[in-house]
Amino acid sequence: MKKDVLYPPSWVDRLLDWIDRLPVPTWAFFLILFLFQPWGRTPSVG
Repeated sequence: MKKDVLYPPSWVDRLLDWIDRLPVPTWAFFLILFLFQPWGRTPSVG
């Protein structure tokens, strides 16, 4: 049974679909994204 789509998918929907198709688990992608945040690497102003 095909879902009736009332609107086209947003860029968020397309991004999440792309992440789901990666060869790694979804939680691993978000963990890697979380670990590579630039905490403390931005220059301080002042």
